[in-house]
Amino acid sequence: MLFSASANIEIFGLDFQSDSPDLPLLASAPSADRFNRLSWSRPGATDGDSFSLGLLAGGLSDGSVAVWNPLSMIRYPDQAAQRLQHVLTWMYLAIPILLYAGERIFWALRSHGFTTVRIEKVAVYPGNVIAIHMTKPDGFTYKSGQYIYVNCGEVS
Repeated sequence: MLFSASANIEIFGLDFQSDSPDLPLLASAPSADRFNRLSWSRPGATDGDSFSLGLLAGGLSDGSVAVWNPLSMIRYPDQAAQRLQHVLTWMYLAIPILLYAGERIFWALRSHGFTTVRIEKVAVYPGNVIAIHMTKPDGFTYKSGQYIYVNCGEVS
């Protein structure tokens, strides 16, 4: 047996009526890198007949995720090397990226002039207690017991 540094994904057929110890190879495809984890979704987990055998996802050692369709690998062995990652990966990344970008844009806009506050008086009391008197921005409501976050760019 020779050592091989290449990575392939192979699908074998199970024949419980055969006495042969060898399993027939149904499909094989090269992988860009070695596998760290491999997961096969349950059949019928996705809509449509084209994914009736589920999807095969491999976490590769370079940190990327590759996705294959086992049914198309078996039906079209000459195109088995085609992965679905260019078709499916965006679905799993788009929502978190859009939420993150929206949150960053929201806070960037909010921190630039929409709620300006003018500091009127600062007093230092014994015990390192600082009292800051400032104007209340428009639309600001406060109930007893709430905390506020004060960002003083000149101080910190």
